[in-house]
Amino acid sequence: MISKEIEKIAKILRTDSFYLKELFEKLEKITKKRNVALKIYEENKIKIFQALKKLNLDPKSFSFDEILGGLISKAESDDYLLRKSFGFPKFSSVLSWRKIIRKIKSFKILKSLNILEGYFLKEKVMKQILKKVPPRNIMKTLGYRSIDSLLRKENFLEILSGLRFTEGREWMNNVFLKEYQKINKSDFEKREVEIVALSKKWQELAKEFIEKKYHNISHLKEAGIIYIIPDSQDVSGKFLRDFSLIFHYLFEISFYNKLFQKFFKKRNFAKQFVKTLKGEDPKISLKNYSDKILVIQRYYAKEDPYDRRLFLGHINSEVFHWKKAINFLAEICAEIDDLDLEFWRDLGWVGDFFKRDEGLESLISFDLIDSLMSLTKEKEGIKYLYHHQEALWNKIFEEFFGEENLENLVIKNWERKVIPFSSLLS
Repeated sequence: MISKEIEKIAKILRTDSFYLKELFEKLEKITKKRNVALKIYEENKIKIFQALKKLNLDPKSFSFDEILGGLISKAESDDYLLRKSFGFPKFSSVLSWRKIIRKIKSFKILKSLNILEGYFLKEKVMKQILKKVPPRNIMKTLGYRSIDSLLRKENFLEILSGLRFTEGREWMNNVFLKEYQKINKSDFEKREVEIVALSKKWQELAKEFIEKKYHNISHLKEAGIIYIIPDSQDVSGKFLRDFSLIFHYLFEISFYNKLFQKFFKKRNFAKQFVKTLKGEDPKISLKNYSDKILVIQRYYAKEDPYDRRLFLGHINSEVFHWKKAINFLAEICAEIDDLDLEFWRDLGWVGDFFKRDEGLESLISFDLIDSLMSLTKEKEGIKYLYHHQEALWNKIFEEFFGEENLENLVIKNWERKVIPFSSLLS
């Protein structure tokens, strides 16, 4: 018999309820913890009740549209207050972004977290690689005939950032990253993470990239760079989304730096380093998956909402970074007048089905990033859910193994990208 809590969690995760029941039973046997599904089910209801009260919605009488509208309105209000605290910056302006970056670096709480520096590839090493495999699209677009001239006249951090959106994924993976197979520990140095606002010449080059990624900020883990492409697009929710993303990448770079330092001790360092940068996760069949937890490092729902890995027990490292970023945003409100983001703390995994006016049920995510993404795409009628669903998978394993231990388990098992149940019994 399937309990109501297993049925509900399985429905939200779009997975098979019998499979999920078996998964909980195996994890309970390993950890000796009981009634974990019921605890998650009840906590989810409580958090929804508390959130609705804060949104001034009657928890006893509400509709799908009221709840979704309340969450989006809250995200929109927070976005406005954040803009106000920064003097309503112009997002197409490099100078505006540089002011924002200076403010971010001044946060006292951020300095105490030890995530502003790490071990990254030396500049001379990356320049040597570019001389071997020149970025032809960048050179052609900017009017350079030689790589030496490009490196001499252009900002090197901007060149590195531009590789992602000018040379294409195939070139990055099969040409540029191939050169990383030859690096070793001595090619790294300890230095600060750079947050860079790219100059105007890069904005036109990045249009297609922004449309595909849904946002105008990205990073290079191996170089310790977070880059911002100033963008003329300005919709409600954009600034809070971009602002949150910067902190997400700071925590992500810190996480991957732990992995890189772990790889330093291994003979196959370069191989693992390149696989990690490519975001390669194993494709596991249902047949050999029943006794393992999958570790993934990407949001597969963005590429294929029916990817089979989404329906099987897994831990997504992206959830770690978003959870830390959103909790951090709640903390820094003390340094930003009028802004209170405490509402969004620990809501990433929270959500449920609510009835629409026509009687059908639809899922609502209480996750900040899903709400912001839905807000920025509101005119197109697009609703986002995948951050919430991935966070709920993590929540399940977090309840069994603990938050800090879960991240350690992922790092320990990163190379094989699975955590066998047998290893959890030892």
